[in-house]
Amino acid sequence: MQPGCSPIYPGSPQRPKPGAASASSSLVASLEDGAAAPRSLAGRLATPLLLALLNLSWLLCRAAPEGMPVLVALLLANAFALYLLRTPAPRAAARPPAVLLAARPAPIPLLPASERPPAGSLAGGCPAEFWRHGDATAFKVRTGPEYKRQGLKAPSKPAMYELITVDLVRLNGKLASAARHVKMPSPLEGGADGPLSPILVINLQMPLTAPAAFGGDDTGTDPTFSIIAYFGCSAAAQAEARSSTPSAAVRLMMEYCAKAPPPGQSASGTETPYPFKIIAMLENIEELGLPSHIARFNGKPALIRKSGTLHAGEGYLELAVDISKFSYFARRGLWSILDRIKNFSIHAAFVLEGTADDELPECILGAGRWPFADYADPRIKGFA
Repeated sequence: MQPGCSPIYPGSPQRPKPGAASASSSLVASLEDGAAAPRSLAGRLATPLLLALLNLSWLLCRAAPEGMPVLVALLLANAFALYLLRTPAPRAAARPPAVLLAARPAPIPLLPASERPPAGSLAGGCPAEFWRHGDATAFKVRTGPEYKRQGLKAPSKPAMYELITVDLVRLNGKLASAARHVKMPSPLEGGADGPLSPILVINLQMPLTAPAAFGGDDTGTDPTFSIIAYFGCSAAAQAEARSSTPSAAVRLMMEYCAKAPPPGQSASGTETPYPFKIIAMLENIEELGLPSHIARFNGKPALIRKSGTLHAGEGYLELAVDISKFSYFARRGLWSILDRIKNFSIHAAFVLEGTADDELPECILGAGRWPFADYADPRIKGFA
């Protein structure tokens, strides 16, 4: 965990009091400066200038076979446009909830295991109406044969894991591993005896600041919103994993668990045998009036590789997904709808990707619903 990124639990004497004066921390100063500074003319013109120069470059290359000097000039002009585009815009519109601007208390050390709060109550927990169990059969997954050629999909079988509880947390920084800060939930009945991990934790880290186009300005203390879902392995999935003829999807999960790092260690998403996919559907998308370039991704899977980190512990696996590592266009699309999340009824599922015939059909690992969850709700507490 990064310094200054420890939980504030209910009743902690270090939590800032309501109405207290804001400290002159670098985060607060940068946000206040960004709110006051108007965007420069260069910043406003950077994107259209870049597009115009790229198109002009293509036209001149076709018109001038011996246009090496022209190409050199265009390369320099494009480099200048890229430099302008890289400069992040001020964050006046990205101002996070007031709770994130409060004075940052002294860091709290990692609590001993016996003193950690139960999962579902981390930093206050998640309001009950913000989550429900999902339905795996509502999601279409890959089926064989020859998926690459035929592209066939069909509704998933019931999920292997059942959603047990959820935490929603705001913080200044990133919650690298939520499982290190809670008492893990007990496995479901019949779900602990077998080769599958009894508990699966999905930790989605949503940045609350505007993305930079090239490079980045993530200092490690930028405001973030984490959705942490705790799933328990079902007795049926564990029994199938113990059988002599497990399904392709169960075999993939067995291999995924077998090749996971030892307890207490972590691995990049690029080092795991099979990539995770997240499938998110907006169940009320017709009511939202979203732009078509965003709406067309509704229900489409997102592959988790570089943005994922797999943490292992005694009796659990945790996949932390850092959305700030998504592509710029994905982050920009999410940023454009961030203030409307409270109007979304989200149904999400997680699955291991299968490709070859012997890895299909896929099966949803776990699913859940997050109806109208508002990261700015005052009941959702924060980290410092």
